[in-house]
Amino acid sequence: AVKQKTEQKLSYKQIGILQGVDQAAVFRAIHHLIPTDTTQYFKANRADIFARMEERVMSRVNVDAIKIGDPRAFKDAMTGVGILYDKERLERGQSTQNISYADSNARVQELRKATESKLKILEELKAKLEGRSTPQVTEGDKTGTLDV
Repeated sequence: AVKQKTEQKLSYKQIGILQGVDQAAVFRAIHHLIPTDTTQYFKANRADIFARMEERVMSRVNVDAIKIGDPRAFKDAMTGVGILYDKERLERGQSTQNISYADSNARVQELRKATESKLKILEELKAKLEGRSTPQVTEGDKTGTLDV
């Protein structure tokens, strides 16, 4: 029904006839799902809206008197700012998470070792199935192919 309304530009009455229900039932079911001008504006300006929301939350925090009356409210505000900042960066196509090269390189090495270990097991199984006791791998062969 939403596609009929938004893409085919049918009226609620026409959708009701096609769906076999009253137009009021169609309206109640889908009117809140139909994009409005406000929806389109929000989608087009989402990053800036998130930045403005961050600014409004931060303006409520009294940094000079760091004694916050309600610590939970402060924590909630800061958590909200962090989430909004991540969403703003995401909308702008910027990173939302920084991973160090050393961490990612270490993970790649870990995966490589695990893969090589599994490859060796597969080679041993293949050799047993072919009636050999151990596979004969050429020295320095990085691909793990057998030298038969």
